[in-house]
Amino acid sequence: MIISEDNAAQYYPDYAAEHPLLTEGMQILSNSTLSDFFREISSAQISAFLSEWNRRRKHRQRIYVSYDSANKNCRAGEIDLAESGKARTDKGVPVISLSLAFDSTNRVSLFYETYPGSVNDVSQLRYVADRAFDYGYRDIGWIFDRGCFSRENMEYLDEKGFAFLMMVKGCKSPVAELVDSLRNTFEHDRAFHVSGTGLHAVTVERPLYDGGRRRWFHLCFSPVKMLTERRELKDTIENMTLELKKAEGREFTVDRPFTDYFDCHCCEDGRKRIFLFAEERKEEILKSLQRCGYFCLISSEKMTDEDAYHLYSGRDASEKLFRDGKSFPGSESMRVHSASSARSKLFTEFLALIARNRFYSLLKDEMRRLNVRVLAAIRVLEKIELTRRSGSLYGRDYALTHSQKEILRSFGLSEEDESLRLQQLVTQLKDIKDQPAETQLKEEN
Repeated sequence: MIISEDNAAQYYPDYAAEHPLLTEGMQILSNSTLSDFFREISSAQISAFLSEWNRRRKHRQRIYVSYDSANKNCRAGEIDLAESGKARTDKGVPVISLSLAFDSTNRVSLFYETYPGSVNDVSQLRYVADRAFDYGYRDIGWIFDRGCFSRENMEYLDEKGFAFLMMVKGCKSPVAELVDSLRNTFEHDRAFHVSGTGLHAVTVERPLYDGGRRRWFHLCFSPVKMLTERRELKDTIENMTLELKKAEGREFTVDRPFTDYFDCHCCEDGRKRIFLFAEERKEEILKSLQRCGYFCLISSEKMTDEDAYHLYSGRDASEKLFRDGKSFPGSESMRVHSASSARSKLFTEFLALIARNRFYSLLKDEMRRLNVRVLAAIRVLEKIELTRRSGSLYGRDYALTHSQKEILRSFGLSEEDESLRLQQLVTQLKDIKDQPAETQLKEEN
């Protein structure tokens, strides 16, 4: 899953033919054996692993947990969790929703949850918070985006004693009013510059909603983000204009986002509603353009805008990791035909994500210096190969490259360690080659 960036079982024979295996005698397992494996993992085993995994975490340490979710497309009709929902990659099929709690402080995946595709992120957040509480976490700060925001969720986190940090774009309520009131007061003043970034930020204390607790709004402005968002907004309005022009004189349903930027004029023709023409809402378009480049971090605890940004930027790293988690272990599809196989495959993907998290943590400084991603670093190590020279003897064709040595050093391995491990593999392969033929061809059924 880590190397192929996919969860299709058909990739396993290709992997097995070119990599050392953990099976007895490095035996390549059949597809039927793999299918049996996925069917045999029980819910009790998965729950036991997650309980033990979280029991070993440091519960007395204050941690910030990044919460994110994904969807898995699934055509199989025997999976109860697969329901119609708002999939990020909509293929017109039922989906399974998956949420992940990631310890941004220690860079460790804590636990995951699966739930029906029809359940949205807002509804699921409190159940994830309950799961964290059951695992013994008390001193937690949750980091999430606006998709999880609701007054009920904020009050529930307060009730549990959990802190939170949430990001809201500048064009969304209630931040839009704050942007309009503070625009041109801090964006060009060095006193409001966030060190180590190209941002300017200002912090305001105010309630998030009427009658609620006071929160800290960290309003940030990015010139680069402003240019990108303005270009995207202008392209969007231009495309809307062309679409509305083509719809003139025809039956056409007009709703958001068209009504956000256009006054649409229609007439009734019997039972039909005919679209006539549209006029741009110039003031609304101007306001939207002026709000580009702004975003707001809302915290339940008092902190500086610089602390809030660096804390949330840690979530950006874990979100990118989880985006890879959405794609690299299993793409957006499940490729299974039973509920037990779906449950086991998701569990295996979670284990792969734990391993990849560890790679990321060990490689993060080296990746920054060498300007490579985790997958690129793994592929660099993939070039370390043993080839058969004569008979059953294997050997390496060339010495380690500088990049390979640097990456191995990140894992605490020296060139001598790598050479020793290769020699052990050569001995193991020779022993397997010397076994009787009937032992080599043995297959699990």
